[in-house]
Amino acid sequence: MHQFVSLLAAFCVACVSFGQELAYDSAFFPGAAHDAVIDTPEQMLGFALGERPATHAEIEKCLKRWDEQSERALLVSHGQTHEGRALYHIIISSPRNMARLDQIKSDLARLGDPRGLSGAAGAALLERTPATAWLAYSIHGDELSGADAALALAWHYIACTDRSVLDLLERTVVIIDPLMNPDGRDRYLGQLREFRGAVPTLDDQARLHGGRWPWGRTNHYLFDMNRDWIFGVCPETRGRIVAAGPWQPMLFIDAHEMGPQETYLFTPSREPINPNYTGFLKRWLDAFAGDHAGAFDAQGWRYYTGEWADDWYPGYSNAWASFRGGIGILYEQAGVDWFGVRRAEGRVLTYRQSVHQQLLSSLANVQTLYENRDEIKQGWLAERRACVASDGVYAGRTFAIVPGANVSRVEAFVDAMNLQGFELYRLEEEWIGAALDRLGRERESVALPPGTIVIPNAQPNANLLAAMLEFDPRMNAEFLAEERRDLVRKGRTRIYDITGWSLPMLYDLEAYQLRTSLPKGAARLGAIERPESGVRERQVGQGWVIDGADDGVPALAMKLMLAGVRVRLGDEAFTWGTRAFSRGSIVIAREDNPRDSTAWIDTLDRLCREARLAAEPIATGLGAGEVADIGGEHFDLLVTPRIAVLSESPVDSGDFGSIWYTLDERYGLPATYLPAESLSWADLRRYNVLIAPSGAGKALTDASSSIRAWIESGGTLIAIGSSGFAIARDEGLSAARSLDDVLEELDEYEIAVLREWAADADVFDVEAMWSHGVSSGEPTYPWDGVDLDRGSAEEVARRDEWQRQFMPPGTILATRTDDEHWLTVGCGPDLPVLFSSTGVLMARGGVEAPIRYGVLEDDEAAEEARRAGWCAIPAGKELRLRMSGLLWPEAAHRIANAAAVTRESVGRGQIILFADAPTFRAASLGTTRVFLNAAIYGPGMGASEPIRNP
Repeated sequence: MHQFVSLLAAFCVACVSFGQELAYDSAFFPGAAHDAVIDTPEQMLGFALGERPATHAEIEKCLKRWDEQSERALLVSHGQTHEGRALYHIIISSPRNMARLDQIKSDLARLGDPRGLSGAAGAALLERTPATAWLAYSIHGDELSGADAALALAWHYIACTDRSVLDLLERTVVIIDPLMNPDGRDRYLGQLREFRGAVPTLDDQARLHGGRWPWGRTNHYLFDMNRDWIFGVCPETRGRIVAAGPWQPMLFIDAHEMGPQETYLFTPSREPINPNYTGFLKRWLDAFAGDHAGAFDAQGWRYYTGEWADDWYPGYSNAWASFRGGIGILYEQAGVDWFGVRRAEGRVLTYRQSVHQQLLSSLANVQTLYENRDEIKQGWLAERRACVASDGVYAGRTFAIVPGANVSRVEAFVDAMNLQGFELYRLEEEWIGAALDRLGRERESVALPPGTIVIPNAQPNANLLAAMLEFDPRMNAEFLAEERRDLVRKGRTRIYDITGWSLPMLYDLEAYQLRTSLPKGAARLGAIERPESGVRERQVGQGWVIDGADDGVPALAMKLMLAGVRVRLGDEAFTWGTRAFSRGSIVIAREDNPRDSTAWIDTLDRLCREARLAAEPIATGLGAGEVADIGGEHFDLLVTPRIAVLSESPVDSGDFGSIWYTLDERYGLPATYLPAESLSWADLRRYNVLIAPSGAGKALTDASSSIRAWIESGGTLIAIGSSGFAIARDEGLSAARSLDDVLEELDEYEIAVLREWAADADVFDVEAMWSHGVSSGEPTYPWDGVDLDRGSAEEVARRDEWQRQFMPPGTILATRTDDEHWLTVGCGPDLPVLFSSTGVLMARGGVEAPIRYGVLEDDEAAEEARRAGWCAIPAGKELRLRMSGLLWPEAAHRIANAAAVTRESVGRGQIILFADAPTFRAASLGTTRVFLNAAIYGPGMGASEPIRNP
């Protein structure tokens, strides 16, 4: 008994000591006076701010109460998440300003577009217009402290009666966006509640401080929304852009968290910095950082700037605001998920202290804006004038998009532009002039037809427009030298995200940069016109055709099949009667469908109208000359897809999320989302398509026997990224290989590429073909003139190891497509692909490569074949590869001519591999089309199922 009492006493002493470690009693607002009429967060929440993270519902409760209680506050909803949670921002200013918010927004709009605004008028508007700040928190749901700091900040500005705060609010409009990702936060807090025990843990390796798949960083469809600002895929992003844009934020705060053993990072960032950033921004970031550092110095808190944080990619929150003319500032607080974390120096960083640090950062930055408001407003207006100046840096450039038959793709692009508030025009007549194409070629004369979309770069948001659309921004030489040094010496990159993102490229649109201002006679762009949708002429003999150019066609085909309508796919372009149809058009033939009912025609009409596509009547199925006829081999009967997608750990959540969103939200297609760990015992007979996002490689290899049997019986396996490379091994499911596994067999892979080129080359002698004797000349071979001697195996391996360290983190590369392969229907001859892996996919023999890296073009100066990496380039040709982003020459030689997509038969089924994510961030619309072709057309095109009796 005595021993038990001693142990209990020791435990109590330990608990007291533990509680003391977790105590953090520094006041958030020392010496400040607050109006007692305004409820405190503690009164509404029932706990002190920083004691634990508040949920979305608790934050919402506080905001609504303050909106009711204070004439300084106005709560506004700017949207709703996928899970139905409201998105809010709260506007806080003096009562006088609150009474004239509409006038302030009107003045900001006029200042934001200063065309025709005189100097005197601009000065008068600046004088009466408050400075504006948009303060945004916790876009990553598992980065918790920012949202609680936002509550404290909002209450302080609403309730404080100090003269310093009243003066600040008289001259500033503060808009607080307290919780940018409600779905992710509540998901993560739910996990933490499950993991929380009776005794707190301070070990940051405990599950309490990490969560589980898919964690809380992302939104419902697992998008990292701090990459979405230029794409506008997520409803949270779209609502925020529409809400924040009219306020023209001169200060924009984006509060994050990082690893628990870190300190605190804030802007300015280090190189690479996007060239579309302004001198105004660079100057003021240093000034804000000085005041920020001073606030932390007074508390004795450690911090740093730059280091790992760059400002190259324009899709971050603070970057988006900076490109719109504001001062975008990033916070990164050491993350504490609950209670506290013991740090390397021995002290405990509590959750309350992490909230305090976010709060003090915000207070310091808003104070800097207030104290320098006149100079900042003047500099901000000067930058807006520079954007629209007739002699400015953007004045002589216009972007041109040539609309094709893929109306959905054009609509998606126009929607992305309209979301940002860009000004779009259309050519009323043909324009001819010099232009830069997306492959980087200077074209002396390009003819753009009427209807071409033209976007002058010189407009109010010129910096953002340039950052989103320009083909090839360049990093400076000093940074490149540092990057190369780090790659070679340390084996690590200094680049934080992708380096190429041009929307016209990711959307695979025919695009040009014109070296001119807006062409004369161009008119403002209205709605994109579509042909009338639905079934045309119900009483026809053969049936209907839906042209295959549009991205909506694969999804429509699947929905028709699910509804019992039989569909055929045309694998080549054809003309029936007077109507020409694209490769990939779908045919709904009367003969394939019930003749004793017209209900299926009603279904066809309804689904076509929902898809906004037209079903053209087939007057005749006879093609003129060699054109395919309706009953021939070029119209395969499709098989209804039954899709399963692997999910959960260890699947890459981002890749899975973009696939899930594409199938489920964008196209409304049913699929089963299987936990990867269940693959070994799941009944795969229920599905004929299995999609393995990146990260599922081990699940595939562990279940390889059952998966192989399933494929051989008619299944289509689609493996993406690392999942594909995991099965492209000896004894693996696929006969494709990774480059580093076939260094001793490169001759065969090179000859496979040369054979493909030879098939398209006009090199044979027609007269010799019909000779009655054996020609005296020697036969020609694809490898003629190519030196296949690569040196020793050791040297080949040594070179590949050197090249591998330079592989790009995210670069847009040009690929060439096989125009006879069903996987590439809806694609042009060249397709931009975002390359972001270290793997290089190799194909030969029975493995088809419908998409390969590099586009051949004529080069008269290349008199002889020469080697580029592992494969030669024919004489008289050049291979274009890099389109946008950083690509070291060593990596270019390694990647050139490799496969971006492979397809191979396995029994009655097939395997399709994507070297990189085709649905990347749901913004790579060009490669998404290939993915949809694979998932929807695969069961009927590349695979076959036995004919079953009804």
